[in-house]
Amino acid sequence: MLPLTKIDAATWPDSALQHLQAIQAEIDACADFDLRAKKADSKWNSKTRSQAGEQAFAKVREQLKQESVGAGLCCYCEQNEATDIEHVLPKSLFPGQAFAAHNYLLACKTCNTGHKLDKMAVFVPSGSAVSQSLGRQEEPASQDMAFIHPRKENPLALMLLDWKTGLFAAHPKTAPAGSREKQKVLNTIEILGLNTRDALVNCRQNAVKDYQRLLREYVNIKQATNHKELDEASGGHPEIDPSVPLATEQQRLLSCIRAQIARQPHPAVWVEIWRSPATPKKMREWMGDAQELSPLPGLSITFK
Repeated sequence: MLPLTKIDAATWPDSALQHLQAIQAEIDACADFDLRAKKADSKWNSKTRSQAGEQAFAKVREQLKQESVGAGLCCYCEQNEATDIEHVLPKSLFPGQAFAAHNYLLACKTCNTGHKLDKMAVFVPSGSAVSQSLGRQEEPASQDMAFIHPRKENPLALMLLDWKTGLFAAHPKTAPAGSREKQKVLNTIEILGLNTRDALVNCRQNAVKDYQRLLREYVNIKQATNHKELDEASGGHPEIDPSVPLATEQQRLLSCIRAQIARQPHPAVWVEIWRSPATPKKMREWMGDAQELSPLPGLSITFK
């Protein structure tokens, strides 16, 4: 998981935000929790039945796509295609957030309906470090969320990814034992199944090899001194045009590598490679020759 941008009214379409706010106002006007939960469910199921709703949610989906962690990737697992508008705080438990844009992200079907569902935990009492899992259709005893909200906090500031094992763990400095932050990390990993889905863990391990190969190719292309070396560095794909100046061809190939890195699944692996003290010496040498690829210090995948 990587951090997501906070909802910015300056970049979100006014018409979409106003549409969401109008529906949310209807839900908030209900007299009690049960009525608000039923109204939220009804409104969500019918959200695109009107032309106005269809247009508004087309804009919402497009905006969320632009804010995703990668090229259409699920914001939770970073592996699958993001197909669903997901409520970080489930609408059945937090109807007051059902049509709040800051509660949305794009997730894959597996994460949304196969793992997270309506699962959530809160701290009870609010402000404590005592986490309580919520039952279905049960009004939360607290609004103090015991789960990492990627729009409000940086998941990788609280978690470490061991890119050798492919497993997430609490950061010992920012989420020490007994802290609220560690409980958030544990709940997030458990609810989303981030460490128990074997295929997902294996893909994170394989992502290391892909990023390593791309980094090596990038540096070799950058250091090539003639067209023959450039061709060898790229492995012949794409083909080199010897009639084009070396510097021009180098920039073309480097752009291709940057685009491939930006499209790779598991961008958190890429971030962890750059910040981990366990990164092998040879890779650190390549990173030293390719500092412009570093996603740090913002821990985002945006290149400098």
